[in-house]
Amino acid sequence: MHRMQTPAAATSPLAVVQRLARRWDLTLDLIHRELVGRYKGSILGVFWSLIQPLFLLAIYTVVFGVVMPMNANAPSIADFAIFLFTGMITWNLVSESLGGAAKLIVNRPTFVKKVVFPLEILAVVQVGVAVVHFFFALAVLLLAIVIFQGLHVTILWLPIVMAPLAIFCLGLTWLLAALGVYLRDLSETVGIVLMAGMFVAPVFYPLDGNLPEIFRAFVYCNPATWFIVQMRHILIDGVAPPLASLAILYCVTLLCAWGGFAFFERARPGFGDVT
Repeated sequence: MHRMQTPAAATSPLAVVQRLARRWDLTLDLIHRELVGRYKGSILGVFWSLIQPLFLLAIYTVVFGVVMPMNANAPSIADFAIFLFTGMITWNLVSESLGGAAKLIVNRPTFVKKVVFPLEILAVVQVGVAVVHFFFALAVLLLAIVIFQGLHVTILWLPIVMAPLAIFCLGLTWLLAALGVYLRDLSETVGIVLMAGMFVAPVFYPLDGNLPEIFRAFVYCNPATWFIVQMRHILIDGVAPPLASLAILYCVTLLCAWGGFAFFERARPGFGDVT
């Protein structure tokens, strides 16, 4: 038996905010449980969320900074490592948010059977965990910047710039979670797209004249590109983001999030039949 809802009221932007706000305590509790459960039994616990990206950073720095130099206009290996890590943690927020999105509902059939459980918050939990990991890695990045470069006052723009990325990921997570119930191959497809997307984004290289023109077009089509570039401008160059672009980006990402939620709600009545 499904809950009776008025579609227009249930999926209006104001209704979305109100529904999520009413479940905020439950959402935070589930994020905490997810973080604790993921590292349960390990000796280092949540510190693995720092060790893993640092290990990858060391490998990528050696490969792209020493073996196959892409100096990214960086005068030293430390500067290149900071440049690289900034791109990595930004992309990891996208990858972790969307990586398991297609199986978000499929892997939790007991939640689907519970009429009173708010399935929509599962996407918020997924993105919330990714945001927590992002801030863990960001703390390491900021420490490195303080030691080797020095912080700029433009760091105050960081939450304003990164909020649209989290909102965008939330909308895509709702969309993929709903589609994944009906398209069981979607999870593998998303994994391939994310793997390719990491290289079709300026994670390992700067956006300069050395990029082939045809490849540059693909890079600019990657939604993560703007955020990676602006993160480097804010943290490394001390340059504030363009306000016009930021305003447009907020409008687009909020629209995407609302569209993803609306699709999720439209597809929701059939979840119980296929999970």
